[in-house]
Amino acid sequence: MKNPQNDFPEFVRTKGLRVTEERLRLFKGVSRQKGHFNVDDLVRRLGRQGLRVSRDTVYRNIPILLEAGV
Repeated sequence: MKNPQNDFPEFVRTKGLRVTEERLRLFKGVSRQKGHFNVDDLVRRLGRQGLRVSRDTVYRNIPILLEAGV
């Protein structure tokens, strides 16, 4: 993606998925990560930032994020 912030919603739509607030929060949170992370740490970190995302949402969206090149 040339501009991931703008291109991610369009990528999600091309996959036939909805662009949800949770999905966008997750995208932003993962984009800010440096290096490797695990799901529980990510969920906690996002929670501390006021971004509520469930573990299930993270696990369901990891394949989409990987395919998008995040």
